[in-house]
Amino acid sequence: MSDELKRALLGMGLCEVLVPLTSSENVEVQGNSAAALSNLSSMGKVPRLFLTLIEAGDYSTFVKTWETPGDGLQGFLLRFLASKDEIDQHIAVWTLTQLLESNGAPPSEVNLISDHEIQKLILQTPELLDLLRTILREATAPDEAIDDSDFEDESGDENVEEGNEVVSLARTALVSLKKLPTLDELEGTTSTKEGEQPSKGEEEQALFGFSGK
Repeated sequence: MSDELKRALLGMGLCEVLVPLTSSENVEVQGNSAAALSNLSSMGKVPRLFLTLIEAGDYSTFVKTWETPGDGLQGFLLRFLASKDEIDQHIAVWTLTQLLESNGAPPSEVNLISDHEIQKLILQTPELLDLLRTILREATAPDEAIDDSDFEDESGDENVEEGNEVVSLARTALVSLKKLPTLDELEGTTSTKEGEQPSKGEEEQALFGFSGK
């Protein structure tokens, strides 16, 4: 699925439909809805041409649905990460990794509010960090004492089961979490940008790539 189609589907409100379905009583509906959300969260860089055409950036719909409808995107991630089903875990860890790496455009551009906002919401949910560490801890040899800080090492760990993609993604997510700005820094970024309205000249510069110099 192309990034353009994903943005179109998000703009049509598909995320608001899928989020509550991840807690459906029908297991198949749960899985299919979660997989679709995961797919939608995976987007590449936003073409410069579209920067000012997407209000608040690519990830605004994920910010909007973080707590609602139902238990929101947050609830979906927590439930699927806590699942003992490896497919559920894989879907949740992949989705979380995509959201953590949601810097689709250079930080100087005008529409990065939601990128920073989704990262802030993730940091404000420490249970996500705990569940990622649990996944890695359970994949570690039981006779080895591993400190939590080892889970956030980009070099990997010899004691973690090899060939397990969920474990690999969980480690990637933890490394991404470690690299995020602090909550105070993210608060400053989002509050500043929310108080700024780009001028017509700035919008044209972002749209057509002019520097104005």
